[in-house]
Amino acid sequence: MGALGTRFTAHREGTDLGYLEIGTDLAPPERISRLGWADVCRTEGEPEVLRWLFGQVASWLRLGGIDRLLDYRAPGDQPLPLLSDCGFVELTRTERGWEHRA
Repeated sequence: MGALGTRFTAHREGTDLGYLEIGTDLAPPERISRLGWADVCRTEGEPEVLRWLFGQVASWLRLGGIDRLLDYRAPGDQPLPLLSDCGFVELTRTERGWEHRA
């Protein structure tokens, strides 16, 4: 386990090359909507290592019926280009700080 979720780490010859932390919610179904979502909590590593890890993680998530992956970025941060490189498609974007004015 990582600090924020399940950690997948790539190793070669005793050296960590990179990791992904993926958050899933195992709360009882009456507390959450079971829509098959998980989220990217942390990434670290070279793009080719992360690309391989995303492939491993995708297979693991599908075993649990999860087929949607959320990515969070702070305002002003660029989206993680690796996600689109791996075939993920942006469905929506949420902008923080928006207020409804009656």
